[in-house]
Amino acid sequence: MLRFTCRRSVWDSGEMEFRNIIVSRPARLSLRHNQLCIKQEQEILIPLEDICTLMLESRQIQISAAALEELAVQGVTVFLCDAQHHSTCICVEK
Repeated sequence: MLRFTCRRSVWDSGEMEFRNIIVSRPARLSLRHNQLCIKQEQEILIPLEDICTLMLESRQIQISAAALEELAVQGVTVFLCDAQHHSTCICVEK
């Protein structure tokens, strides 16, 4: 059973398709072959160029520094949430 939510929204700018990823359960996030690897019961690979935003709602999520760096380079906005699921930190590209 998949334990994260992937909501898609398509922009009218042509072929570009962006994903808004919400991880609400414990997981390990890392980088593999220029894709975000989300490990829970299953392992999911999502191309970084498809991701618009990433919201981490669980305090039991581990994310590698390499994944955070590449998400920033790709322009992905990362939201970190507290125990009440309110965003407490927003990481954006420089």
